[in-house]
Amino acid sequence: MKHTVSIVLFWALLAAPLFEADAKTKTDALSDADATAMRGKTVAITLHESPDFSAMTPGKVLTGLIGAFAMTASGNKLVNSNNVQDPARIVREQLANALRDTYGALPQAVDETETKSTQTGELAKLHPQSDYILSVKTRGWSYAYFPTAFDRFWTHYIVETKLVDSRSGRLMSKGVCATHTRPNPIRPSIEQLLANQAQLLKDMLDASGWFCTRELAQKALRVPDDKLPVVPPELVDPLHTTLVVNTEQDAATDVDKEPAVATPAAEITGSTENEPVDHSEPPPQRSAEDH
Repeated sequence: MKHTVSIVLFWALLAAPLFEADAKTKTDALSDADATAMRGKTVAITLHESPDFSAMTPGKVLTGLIGAFAMTASGNKLVNSNNVQDPARIVREQLANALRDTYGALPQAVDETETKSTQTGELAKLHPQSDYILSVKTRGWSYAYFPTAFDRFWTHYIVETKLVDSRSGRLMSKGVCATHTRPNPIRPSIEQLLANQAQLLKDMLDASGWFCTRELAQKALRVPDDKLPVVPPELVDPLHTTLVVNTEQDAATDVDKEPAVATPAAEITGSTENEPVDHSEPPPQRSAEDH
């Protein structure tokens, strides 16, 4: 089943630059009545298996379906050998905290055993002793090359959340967030993406997890702005932090190590540097709903 999903994701990613305007995000928001009723009620939190990770490179795409299997094989190997963690862990923890802080719910410890259940009725049967069940499942994660620049890469992430009444089996809230880093003007090479045990890839995926956390908290769970989870500063724009800020700091350090050289007064000119860019806000990471 995982490989079937991977093949579908492969073709979806391949067509994304051409058909991204057709993408949709559906969100069923929590009602006022359900929000009020959550105070003091327990929320069980399910654990789901991570899907295959797709590592799309030009060479593998050219081999069609065989390449699709090769992409998931190399992607899964990359994830396992570098301990690349599923961003669902961020979404799961932060949404549970948001339910506690906003509505007074009582989140329970995350399940220790993974479940294959995804249907609302199946989820409700997992924890009959709890009042509600929060399900957070990654539907797809990957990196791929730009169609106009085969040596530059972007990441893609899809996550689905469900809040279920365990007693009645009723779906109280549902959200799907699909986001990617294509709009970011900084485009890393594969070497930059996978350097230092794929640290930049990890940061980019985690940043997408935080982006989806805030989107789903606001749109599916109706968490007010002042209670939205706060993104760690280093994950606001990891591409800028890693490839611009850190590079500039390294360059400055190298300059400091070099002996000072006097500059003739006649060669000193005025500065023509560009205006500084504010990177305190998240980069233009795009969700499917924005298309």
